[in-house]
Amino acid sequence: MKAPKTYSIILMGVAGSGKTTIGKELESLLGYKFHDADDFHSPKNINKMKNGIALTDNDRSDWLAELNDLLIDHEPIILACSALKSKYRYILAKNTKCRFIYLKISINAVVLRLKARSGHYFNTSLIETQFSTLEEPKTCIVIDAEKSVSEIISNIKSKLAYQ
Repeated sequence: MKAPKTYSIILMGVAGSGKTTIGKELESLLGYKFHDADDFHSPKNINKMKNGIALTDNDRSDWLAELNDLLIDHEPIILACSALKSKYRYILAKNTKCRFIYLKISINAVVLRLKARSGHYFNTSLIETQFSTLEEPKTCIVIDAEKSVSEIISNIKSKLAYQ
């Protein structure tokens, strides 16, 4: 697949939507370095999420600034980041060239995925908070995240080809 010009790709969506899985697949296809925003959370934020406490905008502010710096310093990259609110997406995109890909999924599908997932600090009690916080983007590539990985990648490739 031909890499999309010179912009970073931000895979966004609720926990369990497949951001990391799809990001790793795109890394090998595009040759861009993949980064998972979860790896940049502070120990304090990780502890809150482990204990089922939703992060506030204040909790996220330094994290989002660090991710924006990453995007600025290492363009183009692939970043998996929930980016649930439009103001979060604004911070991420500030002074960068990026495209958001929204992995849209139902709460029922997320529940099934997260119950099957192990080794991650995200507490499944936060699922409803993710959906209530989500402000669906109005301008981005929207992908049905309930499809198979190969179908999702195919859809992304097709949509990026027209960008």
